[in-house]
Amino acid sequence: MLMHRYLHIKCWPANHLLRKINKFNTKAKKNLIVTWFRASTIIPIMIGHIIDIHNEKEYLPIYIIDRM
Repeated sequence: MLMHRYLHIKCWPANHLLRKINKFNTKAKKNLIVTWFRASTIIPIMIGHIIDIHNEKEYLPIYIIDRM
C-alpha cells in the first residue's frame, strides 16, 4: 500500500545542482560539488562531475559516469 504512494512522485534534478553544474560546464572545470540533496535525478549534463553526497554521517564522493 505504501509503494503505491511513491509511484506518483516524479524525480527531478535539483535546481541548485543544475546551476552549479552549468557554471562549471561553461568554465570547462570539473570541481567537487557538495550537497545534502540525495533525491536528485542524474541527467546527462552531470556526467564527468564528482558530487559529494551527505549520508547523515559523512560526505561520500560519487563520480558520475554515463552508465549510471
